[in-house]
Amino acid sequence: MSNRKSRWQSVSLICTLALLWKYQIVIAQASGTVRLYNFTDKDIRLVGGNSELEGRVELSINGIWGTICRDGWFDYYDADVLCKMLHTNLSALEYYTDGRYGYGTGPVFYRQLLCTGLEKSIHNCSSLTGETCSHSSDVGLICAGCSRVTQRHYGLLEHVNITSNGDVYTGNCSNGSSYFQFLYRCSLNGTWEEYGTRCGPLAVREVRFVGGVGLYDGGVEVLVGDTWGPVCGYAYSNSRSYYSDGHVFCNMKGLKYRTRSVAWRYNTTNGFIGKLQCSSNTNSVTLCNYATVYACQYQLGVSCDGFPLNMNSISLVGGSSARDGRVEVRIENSAGTICQDNFDSKDAQVLCKMMGFNASSSFYIDYHYNTTGRLPMIQDIQCTGQESHINNCTYRTPYFNDKCVDGAVALVCSDCGSVNVSNGQITSYNDTSRTLTIRCHTGDQAYVQYICGNDGLWNKTAELRLLLSTLTIIITPPAAFL
Repeated sequence: MSNRKSRWQSVSLICTLALLWKYQIVIAQASGTVRLYNFTDKDIRLVGGNSELEGRVELSINGIWGTICRDGWFDYYDADVLCKMLHTNLSALEYYTDGRYGYGTGPVFYRQLLCTGLEKSIHNCSSLTGETCSHSSDVGLICAGCSRVTQRHYGLLEHVNITSNGDVYTGNCSNGSSYFQFLYRCSLNGTWEEYGTRCGPLAVREVRFVGGVGLYDGGVEVLVGDTWGPVCGYAYSNSRSYYSDGHVFCNMKGLKYRTRSVAWRYNTTNGFIGKLQCSSNTNSVTLCNYATVYACQYQLGVSCDGFPLNMNSISLVGGSSARDGRVEVRIENSAGTICQDNFDSKDAQVLCKMMGFNASSSFYIDYHYNTTGRLPMIQDIQCTGQESHINNCTYRTPYFNDKCVDGAVALVCSDCGSVNVSNGQITSYNDTSRTLTIRCHTGDQAYVQYICGNDGLWNKTAELRLLLSTLTIIITPPAAFL
């Protein structure tokens, strides 16, 4: 009796397997749970991929198979409806319009699809007929039973295989120096699990801004291991635009985010990080969603507001003494200048007080200073003159959308205070003779000098003029030519 029962069970199992094969029912089993994908008698199929969960979308209408065109604004709403047509628990993990699954044949049924994502069938969405489309624009999909929103793979999932342990997705990622394949499994309870080789977040050691106007703006680069690499700001791929957030890089430096440029500079290499999505208060790239293998057309540019700046020192350089010269501030081992934008004598008084000099001062604009290694760090200072530090005033840090006017601020911090210069420009100060030279704006190279007297007052000397004399040069030839 037991042998007959065993034989019957064997025959039953064989028949069941044959039935499943006949009707193309795919089983995924784990932890005693069984998920059935019944792809039989569907008017939709995915062709050209590794499994029935990926490939070129083909629809059957009146027994004729055809494709869907990406023309218009094809997006995840449309893709989700297509995946749900395969199985109610599926949604789109990714969609492609680059022909990676080959070109279809037959008619192109739809173009300019406009779904809300709630429809049960693509036939219920707004659309136009696709006779004007070619098969080079056929839509491809990867469907998944796990949420697209919560994924954090750090690489691009590109293929899927249905196994007895769940749906296994494979893709490529990077550790910052080399590429490798990684795997994720979509478990039967609808959650993602790392499966095999791990593709975790990059170990970003540091971030820097390069090629910008000021200290806290420019192209974003991250340090992974011992290698600096760019962060992708914008890329256009698969008929879609991808953008990266910029807040996190300012947060990492303890600064306030100001703005970004997703196409700051054309990029010739793959970005270390692309498609970066972070919450506004995130202070680590590790907590963001991004891809580590990314075709990056443009590098991300970011500007942070550095106010108030943490200044290491401030001094006057290039003058005759410590009391005069171009203002130079040092911040984070970088030397920089102060822009002339809206600068006035009240701002000059505060700067002189910061250096321990008399509260009164004069200032002028140095247009010829050596800019090598010196960034414009401060602009548009607004002081009342009563402050002891410019961090008690207001100012801005320059960046790529708000550059400085040419020229850097130079000061004369003298015991005689400021000079009321009208129709002229301070050109130099000699601390030994305590003489201030001013060039007049009369166009005839006239200069005026002021001497700082022992009484603490400026004394004007006579006007000086540099006259061009006509010189007669007599050349006497050698005697041999006489």
